[in-house]
Amino acid sequence: MLIVEDEQVLLWSLERALEALPGVETICCGSVEAALAHLVELRPGVIVLDIHLPGLSGIDLLEDLAVQGAGVPVIVTTAYRAQHEQALRRFPNVEVLEKPVPLELLRERIQARLARRDRVDREEEEKDAVFEVADYLQLAAMTRASVAVEVTLADGRRGRIEVWHGEAWTAECGELAARDALGELIFAARTGMRMRQLARPTGERRFHHRLELLLLEAAKDHDEAPAAPRAAPVEAAASPSAAEDFERCFRNGLRAYLERHLEEAERLFCRCLELRPDEPRVHHNLARIRQTRSPA
Repeated sequence: MLIVEDEQVLLWSLERALEALPGVETICCGSVEAALAHLVELRPGVIVLDIHLPGLSGIDLLEDLAVQGAGVPVIVTTAYRAQHEQALRRFPNVEVLEKPVPLELLRERIQARLARRDRVDREEEEKDAVFEVADYLQLAAMTRASVAVEVTLADGRRGRIEVWHGEAWTAECGELAARDALGELIFAARTGMRMRQLARPTGERRFHHRLELLLLEAAKDHDEAPAAPRAAPVEAAASPSAAEDFERCFRNGLRAYLERHLEEAERLFCRCLELRPDEPRVHHNLARIRQTRSPA
């Protein structure tokens, strides 16, 4: 949560009162300029914003957020509500509370906003479950979009791939960066994923090739990587397990799709479907391939 307030005593009081909310971390700023610096890397769950500030005003910050399409909920606290009523109507994601604001009321409104955002995030993650990381990257490239694809891997690691105006910009996952991180985030098992609009890149550019080429290189790196050592089984198996067979077919199917070998990709995904009939990722990729191959 980001608090933007220039009255130091009030800012101190707000910080102490709001940091006690469960699961909430507060960052305090005394100006819009300082807030914008934090927003380069931070996507707060909610912003508590004063209007009359030194330098840029709270209205300026709201306009900047609107231009970015950030969609961050904002609670404006002001003693001059009537004076700014007309300007504030232009921002639909803003709630206005008139100073002095009872702290209990402010806490209540913040918790409501955060709960709403958590619910939306869960719905987005459920919706995203049938899509692959590569799908979002290709979509961003085709539409020249600026997005951040955030991924939670099955082992608990979190990673992020940034695309700026349709061009691959950077990727990181734990200690991995750039190409290594990109491959890990595309092919490793994951438990969550979401795509967010990117207001501006958060770091220096690490990629300097077209996104489609980077995806093909990541697939090649993954296929050529040595297999992880396995504990010796109690009884030697004559063939790979169904889980291993599925992962191999799915990985090769994705690579075939990226290389536009659609017939081979369809064959491999059909094999995946035999192994896991209810796997949504397979159904999604088969539907996508068949739609691509069908005549216009």
